[in-house]
Amino acid sequence: MAARTEIETALKTITGLRVGRWGDTVRIPGALVTLPESVKAHGGYGVGFTVIEGLMVLVLAAKPESRTALDALAPYVRETGASSIKAKLESYAWTTMDDVTVTQVDFEVVSYQDTPYLSAMFHTQIIGKGAI
Repeated sequence: MAARTEIETALKTITGLRVGRWGDTVRIPGALVTLPESVKAHGGYGVGFTVIEGLMVLVLAAKPESRTALDALAPYVRETGASSIKAKLESYAWTTMDDVTVTQVDFEVVSYQDTPYLSAMFHTQIIGKGAI
């Protein structure tokens, strides 16, 4: 999926964030890009653009019992700044899509490869021809 690959490329420009592929061993702080919840063709009343909903960037920051877990997530969940996921995704010069919007961020303890992590899940909406 071109959108997922290009989002991974954008995330790799954030200093210190380690971007992996689903199934990879992820070093912390790490980011994974999920498959989307849905892909809607012909999103513009027959104009031909695609809308991808629910593709998520999952940032794994630290073990949840760590005293520094919240501090580890903080740079990535800010609205602005060099490490802001939202700022990076909404300002990147995309080539395979027209627009990426972060619509929501959820905080949860997730288990990845049998290890619990405090995480932030960035939900996105992607619009553009060829975004799949």
